[in-house]
Amino acid sequence: KPDELTIRFLAHASAEFTMGDFTLITDPWLIGPAFLRGWWLSHQPPVDWLDRLVNSDAIYISHNHSDHLNPATLTLLAESTVNVRFVVPPFADIVSRLQKFGFGNIDVVPFGSWFPFGDEGRFMLLEDKTTRNDSGLFLEYKGHRILNIVDSHNLNGGILPGNIDVLLSNFASGASGFPVCWGHLYSEEEIEKIVRNNRSRRLRKVVTTAQDTHARFVVPFAGYFTEAHPADADIRQMNIKNTPEEVVAAVQNQTTARGWIPTSNAVFDLATEEVTTGATAIETPNYDFERWLAPIATARNFAPLKDQRGILDYFEWAGFRGNLILDIFETSEDFRTIERRTTVDFRGPWLVGGEFDPSINYEKMLVRTDIFRYVLQHGLSWEEISIGFNARFSRSPNVYNMDFWSHMQDSLPSGSAWTGI
Repeated sequence: KPDELTIRFLAHASAEFTMGDFTLITDPWLIGPAFLRGWWLSHQPPVDWLDRLVNSDAIYISHNHSDHLNPATLTLLAESTVNVRFVVPPFADIVSRLQKFGFGNIDVVPFGSWFPFGDEGRFMLLEDKTTRNDSGLFLEYKGHRILNIVDSHNLNGGILPGNIDVLLSNFASGASGFPVCWGHLYSEEEIEKIVRNNRSRRLRKVVTTAQDTHARFVVPFAGYFTEAHPADADIRQMNIKNTPEEVVAAVQNQTTARGWIPTSNAVFDLATEEVTTGATAIETPNYDFERWLAPIATARNFAPLKDQRGILDYFEWAGFRGNLILDIFETSEDFRTIERRTTVDFRGPWLVGGEFDPSINYEKMLVRTDIFRYVLQHGLSWEEISIGFNARFSRSPNVYNMDFWSHMQDSLPSGSAWTGI
């Protein structure tokens, strides 16, 4: 019946799924930035977003990136109530982070099993089979099927359910610091070519997924962010993304599916296949940069990191060892003024200087001082630096140091073992 099975778009990767008398909200990034200061919402969420979170039957968190597990949003939610129910994949870091906000009602759901939701609904979590922890959401209500692939690149190893009524797919590309933060290594023309190729691959993936799942409707999803801060204007100019209009045009030209471009608070009703456009109080987001950047700026004065020995203590805590020298230049906001240089040889780790053995991999990082120290102070994933466009990089040889980045992004020790935290 009308209003029985609906999708209400909130922002970015957050939607409210109503299934009978039950509601499930996904990945609530609804206020403030993600990746510390690099990403800002393209949509102004509905004015009642906090009430919707409080009154939902469950909140699904797909993975630990801060545009899905968002500190600003979850802080405000915890200040209102910590009694909401979360459903999460079996990733320990998601559970530990939610617990730090004070949430305790957390259901860890195994992959590939149906989980009942209400009288006639159920859902299943599917694992992304790429190297990092990510997941997708498969919903079914009275035989009607919704698949949200979130940020997954290889959801369930490519074995996807068919006869999907609504496919929600990431689409934008540009969700990485590469290549736009590598201008010391690539020319503008090379960066433009890589960006263009990445966009094309992402667009083809959406079309292929729509074909493979026999989707009736495709929703461009989880790509509504912008590099809004004035200091990142150069990144915003280079980091061109697919538009939802381009995605819908490609899908409708190459498949039998129809497209829906969601707007804030708009509701898609699967019974009528109609969209009700929701009104928002403010169409253009109010970013309030000072509010969100002020706490980050305080990390400049974090005592353990004022001495380079504190940085070495951090890397000893972090635990990475490998054939790599990382040359860290802490800089001003615009990267033009070098405030401090620290060079770390990870065979130790040791602090080093002077000429380096060319047989050792070398990576140079110019990073905003406040961002760098904030990430270290709080033991955060280095994705806050790289994906957040908060550094500029080069390397020799020009080979991805996967072991280093995998460790610093996904394998840092849990808890507060480092004395600086």
